[in-house]
Parts: sequence; structure tokens; C-alpha cells
Amino acid sequence: MSKLRPDMHVKRIADIDLDYLWQLGIRGLVFDLDNTLTPWRVYQPNLEIVNWFRDLRQRGFAACILSNSMHGRVQQVNEWLDIPVLGNSKKPLQSGFCLAKKTLDMEAAQLAMIGDQLLTDIYGGNLAGFYTILTDQLDDKEGWGTRHISRRLEKLIRKICHR
Repeated sequence: MSKLRPDMHVKRIADIDLDYLWQLGIRGLVFDLDNTLTPWRVYQPNLEIVNWFRDLRQRGFAACILSNSMHGRVQQVNEWLDIPVLGNSKKPLQSGFCLAKKTLDMEAAQLAMIGDQLLTDIYGGNLAGFYTILTDQLDDKEGWGTRHISRRLEKLIRKICHR
């Protein structure tokens, strides 16, 4: 169960304390896309996210997006945030996390995985040795499998973990 626990939980991306992450030695941030940076299947981030990413780069952080969505669709986000987008990553399988490490040219201990799902983002990030940050989901709209399977399992896991 420890692999399903995030190191940090925030309501939204803008609530992440970048100074704290820097003190921990985190230099690269790996983001989920759907319901973490943008609502599900929306590939244009809002102005707050665009500005937050500008600040992120000015502080010296590297970043990429690691998404289970198909690469062609999510690549549009690169136009707005100017960061590598790794689609069809099959999280929580480790191949996507290995690709993120290679893309950012960093060791696992220097990376944080940020996402809204315990079973893909947090579990996969913990297995990879990343610092993990769980965000609240941005919107209730999501794929059938996520809504009817993953979210139900997450509720059960949270009940067990909070006993």
C-alpha cells in the first residue's frame, strides 16, 4: 500500500511549493495531462498554467508531460507549454517513466511525478523512485475506464489507508 501513497497532496498545480521541491533536490517535474494540467481531452492549458510553467522554467526546473492519451492528440500541448510531451505512456508501466528520465536526462531522485490518479501516476511514480505529488482532479469528465474502474478502486484504497 505504501506505493499508492503520494509524498505530497495539493488541490491544484499552482499550490505546489517549488522552493520546497528545490530544497529536496528535485530538478525535473513529470506531469500527467488529463485532469491534472487540463480537463480531460482539453489540450489547451489555461493562462494560469501557461504562466506557472514560465515561472517553473525561470526557476531552473525541467519538465515534461507523461500521458496515457495518444501521442498525436496530446502533442498540441507542446505548442502552449514548450515542453516534451510523451503520449501513449501506458502508466503505471515503467517504460514511460524510464523515457521521462531519459528525456529530462535526470536520475529518479531528481524527479517528481505529478498527477491526479493513484493507480497510474502515483503508483507508477513511486515504483520508478520519483517523488510523487497527487492533485485533485480538475473535472468530473473522464474516460469510462477511469470513471467506473480506477476511481472506484481509488475510493476503496483511500478507505483502507485511512483506517
